[in-house]
Amino acid sequence: MNSNPKFYVVLLNHNNYDYTKDCINSLQTCTYSNIKILVVDDCSSDRSIDNLLLDYPDIEFIQNIKNLHYCKSFNVGIRHALSNGADYIFLVNNDTKDFSANYFEVVLSEFLADDSLGMVGSMCIDYVGGVRRDATASIRFGLIMDTPTEGYVIKADVFRKIGGLNEFLIIYMEDLDFIVRMRYAGFKTKINTDISFAHMGGVATSKRPYYSTYLRTRNIVLFARKMKRLDKRSMFWMINEIRANLMVTIKTTVSLSIRGDFRRSIGLSMGLFKGIIFGSFIDFTKAWSQENCVL
Repeated sequence: MNSNPKFYVVLLNHNNYDYTKDCINSLQTCTYSNIKILVVDDCSSDRSIDNLLLDYPDIEFIQNIKNLHYCKSFNVGIRHALSNGADYIFLVNNDTKDFSANYFEVVLSEFLADDSLGMVGSMCIDYVGGVRRDATASIRFGLIMDTPTEGYVIKADVFRKIGGLNEFLIIYMEDLDFIVRMRYAGFKTKINTDISFAHMGGVATSKRPYYSTYLRTRNIVLFARKMKRLDKRSMFWMINEIRANLMVTIKTTVSLSIRGDFRRSIGLSMGLFKGIIFGSFIDFTKAWSQENCVL
């Protein structure tokens, strides 16, 4: 066994220089000796990649020649990490910071203690110290979610066995889908709350509320259909899960209408409506084909 396993941290950047810089600066305070940081720039138009290259000549960069979006861009980074000898890959949002100094040592100790672990996460807080994720697991679509989806470390062997993120989804629900596929392949997940990081949230999607709402809604419906089939659930269960996972967006839409912000309210309403329709009628096999996950 490698006595000093290699961790690759994969970050995405799209016109978010300040957040990405804060994330990198925080990661560089971590004490583990064998960490590689890879920034996949998703065709930024604000010269952020140029500034990052100047600021960090010793880290690795890949620049997409066109905007590939979330899942495809992460898969670009995963392929690079695997081809460069990664033992573990940390997929984390770029609007994160304040990583525990011993973050990677603690994560490694968890993997070494249990060979069946495929994913290890940590406590996640917001920028003002509020808890976003602790040891209390949530239940979504019948799944026990015990790791923060804002960032998690995955054993390289998991990617070799099940592939990467589902590129059909573009963004949203790709994390739950990955966890389902990973658990079906025999890997477990775990959280260690002795370590943590902070996450801002919404930076990558807040500039496009209609499109983000559409994709999130579409993928929630698609994923509910998938879990209904996998777990042999009822139609009532599926509809209730969709309702529960869309309730925050529905309430936000109503609130915007009450406040007279009709432009945003109509945009969210259109995203919800289109997402429900497309998520209900998109071909199931096309959405969940393993070909969408090939690295």
